[in-house]
Amino acid sequence: MVKFFGDGGLVVFSEDDVDRGVQALLDLKDSINSFMDEQGWDCRLTVKAHFGPTVAGPFGAAGAKRYDVIGKTVNTTATLDATGVTLSVAAFRKLGPELRRRFKKHTTSVTYIRNEDPRRFR
Repeated sequence: MVKFFGDGGLVVFSEDDVDRGVQALLDLKDSINSFMDEQGWDCRLTVKAHFGPTVAGPFGAAGAKRYDVIGKTVNTTATLDATGVTLSVAAFRKLGPELRRRFKKHTTSVTYIRNEDPRRFR
């Protein structure tokens, strides 16, 4: 985990680990769904994945620096319209064929959602 913000978190994976990273996110979603079902609660966990360059390092005032990841890629990921698990086109294109089969095209702005997740209407 790179950072927490509110009740969210940002995880960064290297380009060589896109399949493993997305699989880890799918496993996390399934695990949280199971836990919430056992409690009798609805799960509203959304998982968003995007791929692109970032800037990482210590940011902040002298004496108050903390490690962070910033940039357009981070912002694009945060603004993906998502319920369940959503991938951007860039992330989908980095996946191997086995994981690609677990997603379907979703909106006119083109994102990919897990086959088992419901389509979201606005």
